Amino acid sequence: MSKDANMPATFQINSEGSGIDWFDGQIESGGLNLAELRKALQAYRKKEEFIQLKDGNWVSLEMIGLKGLMESFEKLGVKVNTDGHVKKMTRGEALSITIELESETRTDSAVSELRERIKQLPEKRNAQTGTFNTLIKGNLRDYQKEGILFLESLFETGFGGILADDMGLGKTIQGLSFFSRLKTKKDSEGKRMFALVVGPLASISVWQKESEKFFPDLKITLWHGTERIRTTFPNEGVLLTTYGTLLRDFESWKGKHHFDAAILDEAQNLKNFRSLSSHAVRQTSADVYFCLTGTPLENHLADLWALFDICFPGYLGTRKGFLKYYQDAESGGLWDGLRKKIEPFILRRRKSEVLKELPPITETLVPVTMTEEQGKFYELARKQAILELAQAKENYLMVMLPHLTKLRRIACHPEAGNPNDADIQNSGKFQYLKNSLPELEETSQGILIFSQYTDILKITARLLEELGYKYFYLDGKTPLKKRETMVNKYQNGENSFFLISLKAGGTALTLHRADTVIHLDPWWNPATERQASDRAHRIGQKKKVFVYKLYSEKSIEEKVLELQKKKKEIFDALFGEGTQTTGKITRDQLLKLISE
Repeated sequence: MSKDANMPATFQINSEGSGIDWFDGQIESGGLNLAELRKALQAYRKKEEFIQLKDGNWVSLEMIGLKGLMESFEKLGVKVNTDGHVKKMTRGEALSITIELESETRTDSAVSELRERIKQLPEKRNAQTGTFNTLIKGNLRDYQKEGILFLESLFETGFGGILADDMGLGKTIQGLSFFSRLKTKKDSEGKRMFALVVGPLASISVWQKESEKFFPDLKITLWHGTERIRTTFPNEGVLLTTYGTLLRDFESWKGKHHFDAAILDEAQNLKNFRSLSSHAVRQTSADVYFCLTGTPLENHLADLWALFDICFPGYLGTRKGFLKYYQDAESGGLWDGLRKKIEPFILRRRKSEVLKELPPITETLVPVTMTEEQGKFYELARKQAILELAQAKENYLMVMLPHLTKLRRIACHPEAGNPNDADIQNSGKFQYLKNSLPELEETSQGILIFSQYTDILKITARLLEELGYKYFYLDGKTPLKKRETMVNKYQNGENSFFLISLKAGGTALTLHRADTVIHLDPWWNPATERQASDRAHRIGQKKKVFVYKLYSEKSIEEKVLELQKKKKEIFDALFGEGTQTTGKITRDQLLKLISE
């Protein structure tokens, strides 16, 4: 081997022209001329370990560092051409490379400037520095000021990010305050501020009400429903719209409307990057995108990647490369590296950390014995599921999903599909409810009852009627105006019970009159349940909150609770100090779910 060929390979990144939005790169391997570099890259792609140089010596691709460089590029999804060039990298890709390959990367001043901006972000989000001006008609908490400055500092540096506070900490207020401060800045420059907020319908309603209450000087336009046809599309202020409306209208928006900033509320709705809603969001034009969500990671790491791919494209590489590298990672160092990498662009605060005055919340797991008939019905369904799993091939998960759902529904009530005629007593859970609800109604300020199944809620409604209790009922079919009316009546003391479907009522609801929450069935992800419980445990709550989670013994529900622990471990690994694990359900795990 020649002396020069022993020098490690490096990657030189340069900005295109004078801008800092696009970058080029070139692999440089000391001692290798262009022909030899091409030969080395070709050998790597053929999975060869050595090449012979022009002088007859052999050189190891690993020894010169080329193998490590190329593996990192593959992980990030960066394409390297035959002569070692990388064309038109995004800022996200360029920054990611400098982080992943810090010692092997050489950069020009533009890239160095971007790195320096990132290092300065924590200083800019300090809520205690300078005078904090906002047009809000009310008071902001210190952690909310920090969140506003988090959004503001990212915006000023041209980056997107994720505000991932717990439910109930006022992400909407922080978003509106950010827009208010941006408007003030634009006004001083003689410019107009134009921003976009996209979210579910219930969420958008909250944005509208909060802006009317706290920011009367902020021009708000609701772009939703048939009335939008008669509404002139604005060119300033804040445009509020739903994911569904955006999906229907985005083709007519392309190339016509540009926003200073876009906030995507309840951004977990975009976790499927192939969904039409995600595609529509990506077709909008904005300087920066911010994701607001209490659950940045719902089921597995792909959720986190999907959000970053919207607010900072390219930073976490390709989905395939990201999941291959992290999904089955066993090294804590890999998770630590990922946490440090995303830390400047994600801000998460837990209620227990910032709301010291919030009363405690107590969660209790309530094991319930299935009735004899319910147990027999469950056992027949369980044996059928085991048989199907044994015969299933590579698509075993899709084959098993209907069986898992059936088992979970039986664990609630064996006649769940026939709520109007189901025998209420033919379920251990409903026997428990019949015995417990009278005491809870007597001692509680208000009771929220959640289920992921609407027919289970309807059986619960029949039970309440049998007991002589009035209630409110909310599911995905409840019109927005009726939803708001029921919430107001409940908050004002009407009826003790509120029956709510988990997905329809898990967000955009404030029901802190209630101090008791009952979950009739466990969901795979504890974060989803926690969001539902947070309808009561939020700012404004004065009493201790008690959460009761019912589960049927010797059923799949017991195993779901075990999986919940693993989901929490993933979350804590990235946003806390938990143990690292993965969120992938294997065939063996499925068998354990349905075993005795």
